[in-house]
Amino acid sequence: MKIKFTESSGIKRVNEPVSFGVPFPRGYATHPDRLFLTTQKGEILPYGHKVLATWPDHSIKWLLVDIQVSADPGDTVVFEFEKTADTSSVTADGTDPFATSGFRLRHQADRITIQSAQLKVQMNTKGVFQPFYSVEYDGRDFSCLSNSAVVLKDADDTIWQPVIEETTISHDTLLRKTICTRGWFENTTRPRFLKFECLTHFFSNTPWVKFEFSICNTNAAVHPGGAWDLGDENAFYFKSLTVRLPLDDKDFNTVFYTPESGVLPVREAECSSVRIYQDSSGHDNWFSRNHVNKDGNIPLQFRGYKIFHAGDVKGSGNHAAPFMGVTGRPAVLGVYIKDFWQNFPKSLAITKDHLDIGLFPEAFGGLFELQPGEQKTHAFYAGFAPDIPGITPLLSAVDPLVPQISCEAYHQAIPGPVPAKKGTQNRDVDLYDRLVAGFINKDIGYEQKNIRIDEFGWRNFGDIFADHEAVSAAKDQFFVSHYNNQYDVIKGAVIQFMRTGEHQWFTLANHLADHVVDIDIYHTHKDKYQYNHGMFWHTDHHLDAHTSSHRTISAAHRQFKPDGGFGGGPSAEHNYVTGLLYLYWITGHPKYRQAVKDLAGYIIALLEGPDTLSETVFQQIRHLAVKTKARFSKPGLRIFQFDGPCRASGNALNTLLDGYLLTYDPMYLDHAQALILRAVDPGDDLETMDLLNAEIRWFYTIFLQALGRYLEIKQSAGQMDEWFAYARKVLRHYAGWMAENEYPYLEKPEILEFPTETWAAQDLRKSDVFAWAAFFSKPPEKQVYQEKSRFFFSHAVHELSRFDTRHFTRPMALVMSNGLACLDMMHPDFDTDQESSFPKTPYNVGKFKQTRQYSMFLNQMFKNLARFSFKKEWHWVSLQLQQIMKR
Repeated sequence: MKIKFTESSGIKRVNEPVSFGVPFPRGYATHPDRLFLTTQKGEILPYGHKVLATWPDHSIKWLLVDIQVSADPGDTVVFEFEKTADTSSVTADGTDPFATSGFRLRHQADRITIQSAQLKVQMNTKGVFQPFYSVEYDGRDFSCLSNSAVVLKDADDTIWQPVIEETTISHDTLLRKTICTRGWFENTTRPRFLKFECLTHFFSNTPWVKFEFSICNTNAAVHPGGAWDLGDENAFYFKSLTVRLPLDDKDFNTVFYTPESGVLPVREAECSSVRIYQDSSGHDNWFSRNHVNKDGNIPLQFRGYKIFHAGDVKGSGNHAAPFMGVTGRPAVLGVYIKDFWQNFPKSLAITKDHLDIGLFPEAFGGLFELQPGEQKTHAFYAGFAPDIPGITPLLSAVDPLVPQISCEAYHQAIPGPVPAKKGTQNRDVDLYDRLVAGFINKDIGYEQKNIRIDEFGWRNFGDIFADHEAVSAAKDQFFVSHYNNQYDVIKGAVIQFMRTGEHQWFTLANHLADHVVDIDIYHTHKDKYQYNHGMFWHTDHHLDAHTSSHRTISAAHRQFKPDGGFGGGPSAEHNYVTGLLYLYWITGHPKYRQAVKDLAGYIIALLEGPDTLSETVFQQIRHLAVKTKARFSKPGLRIFQFDGPCRASGNALNTLLDGYLLTYDPMYLDHAQALILRAVDPGDDLETMDLLNAEIRWFYTIFLQALGRYLEIKQSAGQMDEWFAYARKVLRHYAGWMAENEYPYLEKPEILEFPTETWAAQDLRKSDVFAWAAFFSKPPEKQVYQEKSRFFFSHAVHELSRFDTRHFTRPMALVMSNGLACLDMMHPDFDTDQESSFPKTPYNVGKFKQTRQYSMFLNQMFKNLARFSFKKEWHWVSLQLQQIMKR
């Protein structure tokens, strides 16, 4: 297993800490102690480790690795994992390659002490949170930093203090130790609803610290009438959020900084007061309507950034990436904020008394609004060194090294489908690769899309402009639409990174995932269960976002909607999780793991239904009313939710599978199997389901794709049981009908409302369904499905290539994330003539369904009785009363 790092930013890397996930084939190693990491010279390299996932035989599937990499500008370094039968880490000469010089963590009653090289830091675990409780560097105590603080000032100039509720050691390896501090911002007049979390990372032999600080408004939104605009009455308005590091003339004196490049040389200030403030993105469209506040105003003041010395402007520019600090007799203190200009507004400021890290700076031209259920995470660094050149390793944070691992290695550890690597000898695959590459092209890719509407700023950065929605906009209209990870762009970017090793894909996945985790997921448990912890849709089709930000529906949309067709919120139809799971495996970051669990829990809540007796009764009455109305109305086409193959059931099934792969908790698999039983049957009368009605029924392919993935996961786990047999029979039933009836969508453009490039890309889903059917069929049926899969794949990529609009966001999202099962079938290891062996599990379908459904009904009834509480009943009733009063 080889891991390659290429230094391409012109930065000298000195023991740069890198953490990444490494995939291993089934049965390769059962414990990390049996794995050595070696350099190109054969030297054993120390590394830290944590198992992220295992195979059913308990061997390692994904291993989180902490290492430190040194490389000159432009160099490539390669490491390799080797297996040994000896669990000892002592080499032949008696030395321990895993010994580190003085990297220790000690947990006491009310504080944690970390020693790394010359740096010794204490963190408090009780009371008011401080970034540094005490700091020693090179034997000297910097007592001034013991007064460090996180300062939150609200709209009324009231200061909120971050009070610790819990402190844990979330990561503790040979080369990295992470402290997780959670709590609440508090003041004396309002109840707790502002949650904070800080991950503080320490690295061996490294005198600098990385912080990841999050603030979250846990209130529920009122969303009157189903609109989710800025200005919700439960939003939190504030003037600033600042990390303050006090300074002392005895310790520090001269200010230095570099404004843009993030590399030397630095400038030394002639005064003791310096501030670099980024007010807007610095791009041509910096004053974009994308940045309107709740009042429809754009509170931006100028383009880019300005440098102030003692209050006077001394310089300016477009994109600041500043590194700032102070020199002193024993040490230099430096700080850096990750993605400074992209997450504007931002500031770094030094006065005679303190160094301020402005996460939400007070210099901004208006109030900040943290919407209900919204959070924001910032990463920043603080480090010490004997002189300015000594602190340059901190500059690698500007552009961290990204590991490259072979596509074949990833192929063994990702549950299907994993596509053939780039360069497979197939003309259709070559065309597919050219299409996909357009999305990271500097001239036509997602970066240019985002520059077009200025998709930057703390709430926007990471998302992608939905340019396909702007086609029907007036030529003179500045149109804003947010994509919000529809069709799982994160998954598509991760898969393409695995195939190609191109770091642009990893960057796209990382930035988008961070945005989704913070902004697009609804972080509250105080709303109704249909919304809590769900994911918001993209901006409503063909409509400008107005003041809905990334929450789909604005009150301004009401005029364009028919009666009864306005409003909504998070839903199972738009719940894309697989990319977050894959990103957790290749980074090991706990925020992605938590997001997968939250979104999987959201689906379970939807499947289990109301958690109050009041709502259960209300829903039964409404259901009875609908049935009564239908009895006296003209019958129409039934719209599926979880009771048929569609987008809701398909994405829900995928999410439950992701929850299972993350935790191996059988609860997720139980719910997945119950959903399959509820949605499909091997005896479904497909002719009467009107599956060829593309506008209404195309979603059924999403469910069948997820069903194929379910079968692969069951087979990999060795669970070839009645559930497996049931799902396999369903897949073959639907695939057989598709083989006789399905056609490329654009062959009948007259039945489509908008016969656009998107329909060509959607045909890739059919290719996947046939590929899955081929995987789980025997000849000659197998060959029929293989041929159909290749046909739809080839037709889709060639048809899409004819469109000048092929590089719009939506078709690119589809291409990145679909067609993968067919590409997997094109992998050199796939044997097209192999006759797979499947158990002939005898069962009666009717009896099987009846028994399982009765058992699940009883389980759910007992659950509802067990969680009954008068408090929850009243909470639901009060929510309904609030909604009625707001209409």
